[in-house]
Amino acid sequence: MDSGRRGSDTHAILQGIAASAFDPGIDGAAEIVAEMVPGIAPADALAEIARLRAGTPSVGGAPAPADRLAALRAELKSRGLDGFLVPLADEHQGEFIPPRAQRLAWLTGFGGSAGLAIVLADRAAIFVDGRYTLQVRDQVDIEAFVPHHVVDEPPDGWLAD
Repeated sequence: MDSGRRGSDTHAILQGIAASAFDPGIDGAAEIVAEMVPGIAPADALAEIARLRAGTPSVGGAPAPADRLAALRAELKSRGLDGFLVPLADEHQGEFIPPRAQRLAWLTGFGGSAGLAIVLADRAAIFVDGRYTLQVRDQVDIEAFVPHHVVDEPPDGWLAD
């Protein structure tokens, strides 16, 4: 592999890490980064991740950038899909979701422990239970993701509208 391609791949990996919920403050962060991004000093990789994250709202702490929703919609269109479900669950359907798998928080900014987002070409919604009706309005851009109570306004009814 030529060095130009390797540099491009390294930058793409660092961008992915920066966009994820990876916490560089955890014990062993340098070792994790060294394994994921070989050929760059872990301290340099962590510094680049911090630089890439500068100005980006934190996962679960502020509304996600509108470009994430726009990028998902563009991908749906390119693949000929009508919509996409983003559950809180990770690929293992476990009770505890590791920070790297906080897809719902990454896309919406919502940091609660239960929720589901549905993204269509022309609208998007986030469904939460009664514990999160106030929190969702504080953390999510409600112009982009309209909040719904999952029991009172279930996803199947919203999709049917």
